[in-house]
Amino acid sequence: EFEQDYPYWLATADEPVYLDQGYTLDGSWNVTAGRLETQVITASPHSFTITNGGGARVPRGYLLVEPRAASSISNLRLVNSANLMEFTYSGSLSAGDSLEMEFLTKSIKKNGTNAYASFSTPATQLDWMLLELGANLITITGTVAGTVDLYWQWSRHYL
Repeated sequence: EFEQDYPYWLATADEPVYLDQGYTLDGSWNVTAGRLETQVITASPHSFTITNGGGARVPRGYLLVEPRAASSISNLRLVNSANLMEFTYSGSLSAGDSLEMEFLTKSIKKNGTNAYASFSTPATQLDWMLLELGANLITITGTVAGTVDLYWQWSRHYL
């Protein structure tokens, strides 16, 4: 007997270990396991490719944006050329700020506080972001000063 509470099977090796899963901090596991795209943004536009080698589109992902010391980003726009999905964060982030997004649950927080009022997608776009099978060219635009770190964690999905 088994239970599948998500419409896809996930690659176990891609899944991170979360602190709320009852694990003990004994040094035997890695909280950054899985598919983690790390980007250093110093100019706009900034492009990179995420290759989804799974068996299905990926609607689930976690995105973190953090400006480094004496850096900032404002009016962040992210576009996936593979499916033309996009979103915009119309606020600004400075050194010490963090913007966290969870695509499947549709939550966005700046420094732990709901930032949904500054977030938008096109009216016809139901999901916040999907990774298509194969190559996904991601382009980020906005006003960038200094260096901004972007982390995108995701898992391969299978039907």
